[in-house]
Amino acid sequence: MDTIDIDERTAIERSLDIAMAMRGTSKKMLAVKMKVTGAYVTKITKDGRMSVNNLAKVCDALNMKVWEFMKLGEE
Repeated sequence: MDTIDIDERTAIERSLDIAMAMRGTSKKMLAVKMKVTGAYVTKITKDGRMSVNNLAKVCDALNMKVWEFMKLGEE
């Protein structure tokens, strides 16, 4: 399974925190939208690791394009 490179983890963590705050989305709400467990969302918010497919699911759930999501964590 493809995962995001270790060097990008902190950017993904930041992106996720910022995007969720911008959308007013809780971890529980995100889990429901992604059709995953709350534990999975907690895991990705803590370590920033997820498959490329799940990155796409996160972006879909937050109504964002992947590039928009990634840019949030780089600023």
